[in-house]
Amino acid sequence: MRTYIHLAELKLAEGYPNEAIENYEHVIKEDDKYLAAYLGLGQYYLSISSPEKVLPPSNVLDFSLSQGKPYLKKVIELDPDHTDALVGLSVFSYMEVRTGRQ
Repeated sequence: MRTYIHLAELKLAEGYPNEAIENYEHVIKEDDKYLAAYLGLGQYYLSISSPEKVLPPSNVLDFSLSQGKPYLKKVIELDPDHTDALVGLSVFSYMEVRTGRQ
């Protein structure tokens, strides 16, 4: 599983997000409790709607929220104290509040 996670991270760094997503999803299909795959997907979707970009266009944010939040919530389900997932969910919540979605 680590090989697929590592390959997904490399694909993201090289600018091939679709291939990275496929690798993360392969890991989840093989082991639905493999936390790193959920975290990788959640963080990817968070990164495409980063508040550092001020606020992303509405359609990008909607897509990012609908795709990314469930993955980060799954991480918290598997590890309630996982800092990276908690921070990611907090950032998503901030963006929801700032855009009137919450």
